[in-house]
Amino acid sequence: MSEALDKGQEAGSAPRRKRGLLARAKRLLARSIAVCVIGLALLVGVFRLALPLAPNYHAQIEVWAGRALDVRVILSEVDARWPLLSGPELVFEDAALWSPDGEALR
Repeated sequence: MSEALDKGQEAGSAPRRKRGLLARAKRLLARSIAVCVIGLALLVGVFRLALPLAPNYHAQIEVWAGRALDVRVILSEVDARWPLLSGPELVFEDAALWSPDGEALR
């Protein structure tokens, strides 16, 4: 009879281990999701704070765009905004592109 009890306890302990493992996996998943959500919220917050500073980098943006396109870039105005229901926007007003030999590109 003691053998039957031992077998019953062994059989009952396996589902408990599985339940414990499943509970730990659920907690780990929940914590991972929470960390990702908080991290994303922090990134969005920092980006929203930094976005209004973009017009201060007007000259640097012209240089960067010129190097990337291999032409001279002239921007009359740089604006940055984040509309409520869409993502961030960089707006360049009256952009002019000049080839290396001085001709305007269309």
